[in-house]
Amino acid sequence: MPTPEKRLRLMQLASSSLPVGGYSWSQGLEWAVEAGWVADTAAFERWQLRQMEQSFFTVDLPLFARLYRACEAGDLACARRWTAYLLACRETRELRD
Repeated sequence: MPTPEKRLRLMQLASSSLPVGGYSWSQGLEWAVEAGWVADTAAFERWQLRQMEQSFFTVDLPLFARLYRACEAGDLACARRWTAYLLACRETRELRD
């Protein structure tokens, strides 16, 4: 019987929100496998790490900066707007609730 953590990891991998989940939103993983770029576990790990790093630098970090500025300015409406945007970029609702 899988542990809850293993089940959660499986759900994350199957999520269409992740680069490896769902064929239609895979960030080209199928093509990379077919081309031989991702041929083993180590290559997949590098691929996944790159995807997560790109997400952090292009989504999370800029949004955290905007949230910080909104909070510093006391602009609650702006902070709520950026929080909602950030949540929209996260995992499926089932994993957040």
